Amino acid sequence: MRSGPDTSLFDPDTADPSLPTATLLIDRSASWMFDYYPLRVLKEFPDGSCEASMTYASEQWMTRFVLGFGAAVRVLAPAGLAEQVRQSASAALAAYRVGIDSAGE
Repeated sequence: MRSGPDTSLFDPDTADPSLPTATLLIDRSASWMFDYYPLRVLKEFPDGSCEASMTYASEQWMTRFVLGFGAAVRVLAPAGLAEQVRQSASAALAAYRVGIDSAGE
């Protein structure tokens, strides 16, 4: 029988302190994330959204992770990760604009 992956590296209670941690704003529509990912709630808001932290090992991975949730997850900190997400999202939008702009020519 196979056991699941070892996620202790990213568990909020046992994470390696040398790994970076992101602070995320998570919309109520994405609250299911807490069932699947090692997130720690920092603050809950009246609208059902919350601020949470998540440890990660790779900025590239974390960027893709956040982008996969669209507008439901936003990076509050660190600023460098938030900027990387912004740049990646802008590049994706630009790729679609190019296809739309050149399709009618």
